[in-house]
Amino acid sequence: MKKVRISCDVALKVRQHLDAHAQENGISRAKFIETAVEDKIEGFNVHKENKRLTQAHAQAERDIFAEEQRAAKLKEQRDGLASEKEQLTVKHTDRIKEIASALGVPDTIGHIKQRIAELNEKCEQLEREKTERTEQRDEFERLLHAETDAYNKCYERAESLKNERNRFKAQAEEVKSKFDTCEEKLTRLLMRNWWARLWNKLPWIA
Repeated sequence: MKKVRISCDVALKVRQHLDAHAQENGISRAKFIETAVEDKIEGFNVHKENKRLTQAHAQAERDIFAEEQRAAKLKEQRDGLASEKEQLTVKHTDRIKEIASALGVPDTIGHIKQRIAELNEKCEQLEREKTERTEQRDEFERLLHAETDAYNKCYERAESLKNERNRFKAQAEEVKSKFDTCEEKLTRLLMRNWWARLWNKLPWIA
């Protein structure tokens, strides 16, 4: 049996406790200890203890059997998980090879991650370029709209001037027509006066 070191305080308290009980019974500490040990031995029942130990042994065997069954199930589960792990490893390896082949890099996680990082960087660069192109397109559309508005205004102004020119032309033609009419009337009037004067002079000529 392994010896247990007891502190001085505990040993002192134990001795004091034993001395107090020994004095109550009027005996020495050694006699009190001897009597207590004999009482314990006399109260020990071999058959009951044997039955208890037998039952405990049977229970221990049942527990051991149950633990063995549990260990067998756990081993079966472990073997199943190991097989599943192996299958997943094969699938993982095949998938890595497939991805590496698609990316055009060696079939290692490091090369795949590096290639993915490069592709992500290119995607970000393309996204930035797309944003710049979109901004340029929006600016071009804004300028185009402004130019279109300016063109429409100029076209409207040109149409207005054209209409005004046509109106002036019509007015000019109307004025010319009136002028021609007046000129014709004036010519007729002058010719009539001329013929009248000439006619008045004809008798003198005769």
